Amino acid sequence: MKKIILLFFTLFLILGVNRNVYSQYNVQLQIFDPLPEVDFAAFAITNNLSGAPRILSITIEPEGAMVILEGRIEWQKDEGESYSQLYTFKTAPFTARNITNSDIGFGDIRIVENRANSSLTQENIDRGMPTGKYRMTVYLRDEHGAIKDTDQKEISFLNPSQTFVIRSPEANSDQNIGNVLAEWDNVVGATSYSVTANVRTSTTQGLEDALNSGTPLIDNKDVGNLNVVSLRQLLDRDWLAGQEIVLQVTANISGPGGGRELNSNIVNFFIQDPAGATGTFNQEILGMLELLSDITGRDLVTRFEEGQMDFSNMRITLSDGRIITQAELTTILNYLKTNPDNIVGVSFVNK
Repeated sequence: MKKIILLFFTLFLILGVNRNVYSQYNVQLQIFDPLPEVDFAAFAITNNLSGAPRILSITIEPEGAMVILEGRIEWQKDEGESYSQLYTFKTAPFTARNITNSDIGFGDIRIVENRANSSLTQENIDRGMPTGKYRMTVYLRDEHGAIKDTDQKEISFLNPSQTFVIRSPEANSDQNIGNVLAEWDNVVGATSYSVTANVRTSTTQGLEDALNSGTPLIDNKDVGNLNVVSLRQLLDRDWLAGQEIVLQVTANISGPGGGRELNSNIVNFFIQDPAGATGTFNQEILGMLELLSDITGRDLVTRFEEGQMDFSNMRITLSDGRIITQAELTTILNYLKTNPDNIVGVSFVNK
């Protein structure tokens, strides 16, 4: 009898101690510091914590207990806005221990539930680097699902080094020669914006090289704190129909030591005919085609008259990659009309 009582008392002590230990659940979230922005950008958009750079650690107590970890990442893209949910996850029960984000999804720490906001994820991708504030929350649950503890951390990128985005004009779009509106993201902390635009003279020329070569159409012009402007009103010299234009905006961010500059992405667009010039240009093309006596020339004229073709958006690229303007093309057409013997032939490829 004594042995039985002693054994029961021993078990009671063991169970009592274990029950006391396992009631002291604790979770602590720590973000590594300093944190490279490029690492956090990869973490914020991956939707796969195990495939992201290691940016945080999670301390879980008591070690050895069976626990469930639940997490939430939220984004406040601009100061004063509310947080929006970017990503959530929940694991299956696993043995408690200290882990990092790269451990989640491997071994016994399986993700059984996760949800991502695809539109916000894409917006983070478009911005290139983190901007605004991110809030990370972790919930520690026991193996039955009851919440035992929680922790939360915020990280701010209020003066981002990322590329902010020009919203319009869209890349490769055709724009009216008389009025091209440019619009870009507001940057937190920016006191003013500067606009630069130039002509791209060749398809082999990089956008950045085109922006910085020769004399710009718009030379780093300060537009104050506006984020929508008419580029036509900023021109230092006129652009021409048919030209390809490259555009970049710089955000001037105040701060110690004179602050900093943040460049947007570079977009390209094309200048359309001036108002009223389309019909004249089409007639010049038709006039040249009518000089041809072969079937191809007559076929192209017929296609145009039936509305199957429009020459106003035609672009011609020379062998060196340079795109000629419509003014240059008009000069060539006038020459060919007065010197039709120099026309060898015209071929038509339907794509």
